[in-house]
Amino acid sequence: MKIKSLLLLGIAAQLPILPIASQTLTFDNAYEIATTNCLDFKIKDAQISASVANGWQARALPNPTLSVNLCTIGHAIADDENQLTVTVSQLVELGGKRSIRINGNAIDQIIAHWDVESQKLNLKKELLHDFIDIAALQESWLIDEKLYEIAKKQAECDVKTLPAEKTSPLEIKKKQLACQSTYLQRLKREQELKKAKNTLFTRLESKDFDGIDFDLFEAKSPSFPTSIAENPEVNLGRAKLIASWWAWQTEKAAQIPDVNVQVGVTTQKFTQDAAFNAGFSMPLPIFNRNQGGVQRAICDYNAAFFGQEQLEKGKKILAELHFKESLFAYEQFVFVRDHLMPLAKEAYDLAKAAHDEKKMDYLDLLDAEASLLNTKGQLIDAAKDYHHKVTEL
Repeated sequence: MKIKSLLLLGIAAQLPILPIASQTLTFDNAYEIATTNCLDFKIKDAQISASVANGWQARALPNPTLSVNLCTIGHAIADDENQLTVTVSQLVELGGKRSIRINGNAIDQIIAHWDVESQKLNLKKELLHDFIDIAALQESWLIDEKLYEIAKKQAECDVKTLPAEKTSPLEIKKKQLACQSTYLQRLKREQELKKAKNTLFTRLESKDFDGIDFDLFEAKSPSFPTSIAENPEVNLGRAKLIASWWAWQTEKAAQIPDVNVQVGVTTQKFTQDAAFNAGFSMPLPIFNRNQGGVQRAICDYNAAFFGQEQLEKGKKILAELHFKESLFAYEQFVFVRDHLMPLAKEAYDLAKAAHDEKKMDYLDLLDAEASLLNTKGQLIDAAKDYHHKVTEL
């Protein structure tokens, strides 16, 4: 068995190591990975669990108090004049304090929920911006690669086959300089692409992907958001406003003092008589009626109310602004796609046909191809701007 194992290991060692197939990252995969690995969401989940536990505690009633007193009238504990008093007291909360506490805790859970949803929305926007940047940089890098190849052909073109005005030392130096500039632009774009990928993969805490799956040139006319009621930040603000109202009710309820009800029995050892007693105690709200706490809660509620009004008004203004920007970006993208790109393609086809018929030199054909690629670059920039604007919408 040992010999067979060694032979198998030897054969396995001689086998070629197959490369692991690289994966393409989709947005849904990225969002799932980000929400799973994000520590902020784990913290929020723990806070939600804590608010649920607080809800259990809010429903609990105060514990009763048991009191036992032994009164010795004689000189020793064994004397017949000893009295034993057993008392049970219960704190009774008045003013709806328990109900207010339960409702306030329920609002805390809603706040925690919308806080998580707000963070998820921001994370989704950040991931979309990363995907848009990477997709645009990938397309731009391909164009820079082709422009560099064209610049090399222009710089290395046989001067004997060109007209005399295009073979001067100055023209040759210009083409060489253009080639080097295009090469630097290609390197710069490559570094930007690597940086954008590293930013995304660092956010995901994973580098098992070689690229992304995102259709940069898919676009549709943006629609104006009908309501901001579904916005998590708006709902979070509304939940905080309701929480401030319950805090106000808590301070108002604190003006009503709680009652401590007592029930007990006293027995005397000598006579074996038993005396039952009952009573209650409560503070008299003469000096402190929690006036300051109520006034502070009213001010906090007013601040929350006006803050929420300002938030919703700002969201509406931003929605209108983002819609106008998205609509303009969409129209610009459509113009480049449906007008400039066909014109550039038609110009290139005409130049290629003329070159095939020996009516145009090779450099003019390369210029037409470079013009087509530059127009494609304008389309990429327009698509990138459109997707960024729609993401904010």
